[in-house]
Amino acid sequence: MQEIYNAEGRAHAEKAATAFEKTYGAPQGRFKKITGEVEELLAFYDFPAEHWVRVFTSLCKR
Repeated sequence: MQEIYNAEGRAHAEKAATAFEKTYGAPQGRFKKITGEVEELLAFYDFPAEHWVRVFTSLCKR
């Protein structure tokens, strides 16, 4: 999870999410938000890089 959060860009984050899923299995239970909803998890990468931290932390507060 740390590698997904600290990724340098979307491609690196997607690789980290894929590795996470291989390690912890298919979307289920407590990891469903990470392995089952990767597009939503990484949506902040659609914004300019200077906004990533702000957008990411805003999404996490929900």
